[in-house]
Amino acid sequence: MRVLFFLFTFALSIKSWGVDSKCEAWFKNGKIDRKSKKCVLKCSVLQVDMDTFACPLECEKLCDDPCKESERFWKNKLKDGRPNLWPNTTEKSKQWSEKEKELVTKALSKMPKVLKFELVELYRMDKSKDFPNPSSHGSHYITLYDSAFDSGNDLLRILFHELAHELYGTFSQEDIKSYYISAMWSQERKEREPSTMRSDSTFVRSDGRTSPEEDFANNMEFYLFNPVQLKKHWSPVFEWIKKVYSGKLTLECK
Repeated sequence: MRVLFFLFTFALSIKSWGVDSKCEAWFKNGKIDRKSKKCVLKCSVLQVDMDTFACPLECEKLCDDPCKESERFWKNKLKDGRPNLWPNTTEKSKQWSEKEKELVTKALSKMPKVLKFELVELYRMDKSKDFPNPSSHGSHYITLYDSAFDSGNDLLRILFHELAHELYGTFSQEDIKSYYISAMWSQERKEREPSTMRSDSTFVRSDGRTSPEEDFANNMEFYLFNPVQLKKHWSPVFEWIKKVYSGKLTLECK
């Protein structure tokens, strides 16, 4: 009984005071990459002795888990209320449920690093004025509506699309020009809206015709989630995305 009591208090002391130096040494001897996605799993099965038997309890602390770090990053982006200067006055803000927070942060943690933006904030609204639209994008914010959480919708895909809007906002004039050429958009004068000569059948979604930015977000979404359809509709854009974002659109934390 005394031995069990000692082991129990030892384990509690580690949890209370931080990682014990013996556990640090044990982990170091295991030669596990702290930033590896499988770090916690590998750490938890390392061989232990009487001095280190409780160390597997500290694997999350010992590992610099990039997935957990990413979840914490995005969780801090979930905001209550509504974005500043919200134009749609008929739309009402809504409290995030704990389940929604979990679903959204899990999905966002999978985003490629190229879509990780410091300035982006996410808000929860009840119903879009363009129902059943599941989401909207503004200047450094994304709003999610009730329909985003419907069983038939892919939350990961919805968020990827909206973050692609944010990515477009970071484009230089050269980036925009390059995309315009591949997607056949043109702008004769600054005071005029961009136009395109492409037929409706070349757009993966009809709303892509409304602006180069919407077209870009749609194309990025389809490049990742339905590449065959994108290539079928307009292969030059498929090849442009493949060239510009080669190796940068892989989902993390699968």
